[in-house]
Amino acid sequence: MKLRYCALAIATVLTGCGSDSENPAQGNNGQDFKAPIASSVAISGDALVGSTLTGKYTFTDPNYSPRPEGDSQYQWRQADGDADTGNDKVLGESQTLALTDSEFGQNVYFCVTPAAEGNVNIIGEEKCSASVNVQSGAGEKPQADNVTIDNTAPTVGETLTGDYTYSDPDGDAEAISRFVWKSNGKDIDGANQQGFTLTATQEGVSIQFCVTPVSENPDGLPNYPVTGDQACSDATTAVAAKQGSAPVASAVTTSGDHTVGSIVTGQYSYQDDDNDLEGETIIAWKRDSVVLPSETASSYTLTADDKGASVEFCVTPVAATGLPKQGSEVCADPITDVTEPVGDVPTITLDTVTSDGDVQLAQVGDTLTGSYQYQPSSSGAADDSKAVWKAGDQVIASATCTTGQACDLTIGEQQLGQALTYCVTPKATDSQPGTEQCSPALDTFGIRMSGKLEFGQDLEADIVGYTNAQLSWKVDTSNTDGPAGDSSRVEVATGSIYTIGQEVLANITPEFESTTGNNNGMIDDADWDQAIRASVVDSTTVNAAHYVGKDVELCVTSTEQPQPQCLLASVQPTVSGGVIYNKDDFSLRAIEPVREVTFKGAVYHRPLSFAEMQTGSGSDFGPLMPKAHYSQTAMGIDWASLKLEHTDGTKPGLEVCLNLYKQDETDSSTWFLPASRSDIAYLPNGFEAEGNQLPVDDVNTYLIKLANIYNTKDSVVGQGIVGNLQGTASPIFGWVTNSAGNTPFWSATKPNSNLEQANSVKFYDSGSSGNNAVGNGRFVTCVRAAG
Repeated sequence: MKLRYCALAIATVLTGCGSDSENPAQGNNGQDFKAPIASSVAISGDALVGSTLTGKYTFTDPNYSPRPEGDSQYQWRQADGDADTGNDKVLGESQTLALTDSEFGQNVYFCVTPAAEGNVNIIGEEKCSASVNVQSGAGEKPQADNVTIDNTAPTVGETLTGDYTYSDPDGDAEAISRFVWKSNGKDIDGANQQGFTLTATQEGVSIQFCVTPVSENPDGLPNYPVTGDQACSDATTAVAAKQGSAPVASAVTTSGDHTVGSIVTGQYSYQDDDNDLEGETIIAWKRDSVVLPSETASSYTLTADDKGASVEFCVTPVAATGLPKQGSEVCADPITDVTEPVGDVPTITLDTVTSDGDVQLAQVGDTLTGSYQYQPSSSGAADDSKAVWKAGDQVIASATCTTGQACDLTIGEQQLGQALTYCVTPKATDSQPGTEQCSPALDTFGIRMSGKLEFGQDLEADIVGYTNAQLSWKVDTSNTDGPAGDSSRVEVATGSIYTIGQEVLANITPEFESTTGNNNGMIDDADWDQAIRASVVDSTTVNAAHYVGKDVELCVTSTEQPQPQCLLASVQPTVSGGVIYNKDDFSLRAIEPVREVTFKGAVYHRPLSFAEMQTGSGSDFGPLMPKAHYSQTAMGIDWASLKLEHTDGTKPGLEVCLNLYKQDETDSSTWFLPASRSDIAYLPNGFEAEGNQLPVDDVNTYLIKLANIYNTKDSVVGQGIVGNLQGTASPIFGWVTNSAGNTPFWSATKPNSNLEQANSVKFYDSGSSGNNAVGNGRFVTCVRAAG
C-alpha cells in the first residue's frame, strides 16, 4: 500500500501541511492531532445480583496516523433519577463491575473517557451507556476455567487459538459463550472468535484470550444467571515483529525559490510492501554532502552559505512496525543555483474581508473573500506574495490562493469553533519574503450533527457560536411510504440528543414485556403483537415502519438567527449509517432499520436494499456484494430478494453473508448464512464446504428462533423476536417481513431428500418454514456470534 505524504510546508505554500515540535508532519501528515473518540458505549452481561457487568466501547483515534489506545478511564455510576448526572454515585473505576445486594433495584451505567498514547490532544470526551436495572439472581453462574492460548511467544502474522473448560454448578449446558482477545489488557475491536490472527497493530504488546461463559436457561426462569464472570488466559510475551521488506522512500523532490532567505520544502512518498505503518522517518538537509545537524524538518531556509554549494533534501524511511525498520536513504536532485535577492521587500495593503453572507456572522456554507493591494519596491519587480486562509494558526488547504488574486474560503464544518484569518506574506520575484500580515480574526458559527441514521440510534447536535439556541428534531411519521411519503415532518424532540423512534419503544415497558409479552429480556415484535391484543397500541400507532425510509430534520433558532436554520441528517458527513434506497442515485439515504439484532448469543444483520447491492453503490457493506436478481417493495423501498444458487454456479444468497463488510477477496468472512432446522430430515448447514461457518453448534438458536412465533390458538407468545402478522414490516426493528409476494428468508439448511432445495423461514407467518427451489428469490439475513 502506498501512502502519499506531504512534507512540511510554510504558511506561504498551500499544501495543507504543518508542523511543530510535538506534532511532526511525517507523523500525522502535517495535521493537528484530534482527540480520540469513544463510541458504541454499552453494557454486556446479566444485570443480576452476583453477576459481573462489562463495559464495552469502540475506541477511534480520528487521525491520519491513528495512535494506539492509552490509559482510558472508566466509571460505573448509579443513576439517582434526576437530570444532573454529576451527582450520581460512583460504583467502580474498572471496565467490569461485580453486582452486589447494594445495587439491587438500582439503575447503573458505564462511562468511558477515551485516551490515546502520545502527548498532544490525547484525552477525548466522556461517553456513557444507557442504564440497566439490577435484579435479583437465581441459580449459579456458569464458569470458565483453564483459559489458555496455544502460543505464548507469538509473532505478527501467526494465528492464535484460545481454549478453556466450561462448567456450570447447576448442570446447565453451554449456550453461546462470548470470546474477546485483549491487547495489553484492552479489548481488540472485532476480535471475538476463538481464533485470532495477529497483525502489525499488535506488534510489541501482550495478548490475552478471555471467555465469558454463557449457559442455557432450560426451565425459562426469569432473572436466571446465564452469564458468568469473564476469565482470561495469562498474557503472552510481547508480540514479535515479522521479518519482511524494508520501507522505501520515493518521489523525493523539493519546491520553492532558490534565493537566499527563501524557504524550500521537501516532499516524498512512503511505501512498505508489508503494509507497515510509517514511524519516525529521518529527514536530513545536506550542504555539499555534509549533514546540517539542526535541520531535521521538511522545510529549510536558504542562507548565504548555500550560494555556490549543493543543497540536498534526503529521506531515510522508518517503519513503525515489522522488520527491518529502516530503509535506504534517498535524496532529491540537488539545488545548485542559490542566488542573492536583489530587490527590496514590496509593500502590501490588506483589503477588508467580504462575505456572501454576514461577515460578522461567519457560518458554515458562507464564502469569505480576502484580497490585498500590491505596491512594488523601487526595482519594480512583479508580485510574488503568498496568501493563505488560516483556522487558528493552521493553513486551510482547501482555500487555494493565487498570487495577486482575490482568494475565497467556503466555510466547512471542520472550521467550526475556530477563528479565521486571511494572511499575506509580501514578496517580489527579486526579494526575500517580508513579514506576514493578517486580517482581524472572524469567529465561526454553525450547527454540527453526528450519530447514526438508524432506527433506535442517537443523533446529536453540536451548536457552535450561537446563543439561546432552541432545537427542533422533525420526522414525518404520518405514513409508511418511505422516501415518497417524506413531505410533512413534525417535531418529535427538542433536546441536543435525539434517539430515532424513541416514542415507539416507549409504548412497551419492561414490565409489560416480562408479564404480558414473551419475557425474553428484550422488547420485540412478539411484545408488540401482545400490546395490540391488550389495547396498549393499535394498528394506527406509529412504529418503526413509519420511520424507515424517512429523513431526520434538525431546525435551530437563536438570538443571532431568529429564523430557523435547518439541516437534514442524510447529507451530513458526520452522520453514518442509513439505507441507500435509490439505485439511480447512490447519494440518497434515509433512516435504516435496526442494523443488528442480538438474540440468544447471536447477532443477525438486517436485509439489504436493492440499491445497496448494486455495483458502485459505495454502501457500508463492502464492494463484493453480489447483484440482486429480484426485489420486493415495503416502506417505499425496494428490498433485495436473491436466488440462493444460480444456474451459472454462483450462490448469491450465500455470498451476501460471506462477503458482508469484506473489502478484499482475501479478507476473512465474519458473517454467515444461518441455519433453520436440525431435525433428522435436514442437513443444517448445506454450505459448510463453501466456508459457511455457523457461530455455535446448537442450530436451534438460529433463524427459526428469530422469526416471530405467536400461537393464536392458546394465545402463547413464543421465543421469536422479528415478524409481525399485521403488516409488511417489523414494528420494533423496521425489517421487511412481508410483501406482495410473501417473501421468506433463506437459510443454509437443506432437506436431505432434495439438496436442490433449501429451507426458508416466514417472518410473517408465525415463523413457519418451507422447502423451496434454490433459484427462487428470498430475503437474506446474516449471522455472527455476539460479543
